[in-house]
Amino acid sequence: MESVDETVEPVREFWVQYQIDPKTEGSVWRTHPTPVTAAGNERIEDGQRLVEAGVTVDLQPFGQYKFRVIARNDVGDSAPAEVNGECETPAKVPDRNPTGVSAKGSTPEDLVVYWQPMAREEWNGPDFHYIIKYRKADGSDGSEWKEVKVEDPYADHHAIDVGEDGAYVPYEVQVQAVNKEGHASVQPETVKGRSGEGKPTAVVSGFKVLGKDGTTAEFSWNPVDRNDVQGEFKGYKIIFWYEDEEPVAEPVVSLARRVRRKRAEPGERQEAVFSPDATQGVVYGLQPNKVNYAMIVVMNGQNDGPPSEIIHFMMPEGVPTPVRHFTAFPMNPKKGDKGAVIGLTWKIPRSLNGNLIGYMLEWCKIANGQVDRNDCPEQQVTAQGDQKVVHYRVTDLEFKQDYRFFVKGVTNGGEGDPNSADASTVPQDVPHH
Repeated sequence: MESVDETVEPVREFWVQYQIDPKTEGSVWRTHPTPVTAAGNERIEDGQRLVEAGVTVDLQPFGQYKFRVIARNDVGDSAPAEVNGECETPAKVPDRNPTGVSAKGSTPEDLVVYWQPMAREEWNGPDFHYIIKYRKADGSDGSEWKEVKVEDPYADHHAIDVGEDGAYVPYEVQVQAVNKEGHASVQPETVKGRSGEGKPTAVVSGFKVLGKDGTTAEFSWNPVDRNDVQGEFKGYKIIFWYEDEEPVAEPVVSLARRVRRKRAEPGERQEAVFSPDATQGVVYGLQPNKVNYAMIVVMNGQNDGPPSEIIHFMMPEGVPTPVRHFTAFPMNPKKGDKGAVIGLTWKIPRSLNGNLIGYMLEWCKIANGQVDRNDCPEQQVTAQGDQKVVHYRVTDLEFKQDYRFFVKGVTNGGEGDPNSADASTVPQDVPHH
């Protein structure tokens, strides 16, 4: 009821809100999806506008319903007006069982069952809870269902102690909705799951090196009995490392510089994984010119098995890492020099990866900012004992010319990656010293 005063915005519609159970829903109110319109349901009496209408709300069993009404006009909503009294509906058995049922163990002694808990409006009666039924999927326990009661209606999982049945045993599982009136009116879905995985007992035999080259090696091994994996067979894992320190150019390497290094440090164990059907595989990232170590284990979804015997093998020489601190600078020619001169200096590679034989030096002209690769002379530079810093003069160059110089270390394993530096020669009229 409201005044017909034209200065007041008239109510356009009414919305019904309700709570199924104030004890469980607190301040949450549900809104009926269809409003009641004032138009067609109004009349004028004594200068007052009256609206009489009703709405039908479908109710759930086991409800303690409370209602309220909100009026709405073009300005906004009114404060809610609560309806006196409550509406209590009778109880009945649940209409369905939980969905999203799955089962997976975390240890060989348990089976964790998961489901999506049912909302309050689906309980349908007091003392709502869940019954978990389970049995071995292979029928070895006589196919008799065992039951566990979960009293918390909001629970979404429960761990079952399956005792000494063994690791990764398959089970059939059901989750039923139950209240004081009885079990749900429909049969629960049966799902399959397994108890947790154990530690594999299989030890891989016949582990050996088939071949090696640079930083890679090929291994082979004998397949294992899958019954000894004690879980889902995920494959084989080769673990490899090396122990002896690699010679570096400087006697002290700071911690920060060690952290920046991407390669493995001595004793740092790395892993390579292969499929369950594999009986051989190639491992990358081994240390050249070093004694390397390796062992192999089987894996299930949770654990690694015991390792095989450790094998050790010497990797062939590899190529060195790039030289360091490579610089190029113009020099005045000396008496007897032909053409212009560029001085070069660099530190030996940090990782030699073999016996350093020397260096391969190459230089190219630069024209219009582009390196001319058509005419690039090369020069071999022999390593000199324990020399840590190399100084070298390149002569017979063109005067007043831009050059790019490349240098790379050489071992019996081959040439490493180059480092480069640019420099320009002096004009021809600079006097000799």
